[in-house]
Amino acid sequence: MKSDVKNKAHLQIFVIGGQKLSWDTDGFVVTQRQFLLDQIVEEGFEKSIKEVRWCELGINQSLTLILSERRAEIEEESCDF
Repeated sequence: MKSDVKNKAHLQIFVIGGQKLSWDTDGFVVTQRQFLLDQIVEEGFEKSIKEVRWCELGINQSLTLILSERRAEIEEESCDF
């Protein structure tokens, strides 16, 4: 990430998704969530994290970037499996 970001003054990182599934008894999803967050910290971008929102089972999330306003919207909706 460091080579792609020249100036992190205005950088905002949004992390969404990663629902924990009922069959995930060995904690794979939780481990991967933590790995992602650890990587952001390792690269020195922890101050750029704007929001972290893990979804619950049965919820879909979408992230819309509104670049002209330098913001993002996270929407959640129920889904039927």
